[in-house]
Amino acid sequence: MRRHGERGAEVLEFVACASLLSLVLGLCASAFSLWRAQARAEDDARVLLRQAVLCDARTPRPTLLSVDGEAARAGATATFEPEGDALLRVRVVLPTGALVPGLGLLTWTPSATLVMRREPGC
Repeated sequence: MRRHGERGAEVLEFVACASLLSLVLGLCASAFSLWRAQARAEDDARVLLRQAVLCDARTPRPTLLSVDGEAARAGATATFEPEGDALLRVRVVLPTGALVPGLGLLTWTPSATLVMRREPGC
């Protein structure tokens, strides 16, 4: 039984729970998207570095466009840095948007840095 003045309380509770649930689902979707972007950055770095250390020095270094064209067109960067004579380092950075749209405060950039030893010849 409802008391006088409690009419519509269920609707208010539903609205509060629904908005909280949508916020939690949005954050979960953003976290999943960032997790996939991080895995993609690590995979791109691994492929680029593997191709760079196994191929002969006369061949041009692989580019991010040849490995992951979609990421390269979106503005991702890949930089190679020599680490002495035998080591090579690559860093891949993928651009992402904010975790919470409209707030530029919560941003995170998926990136991967890998180091491998150069192999002589191909």
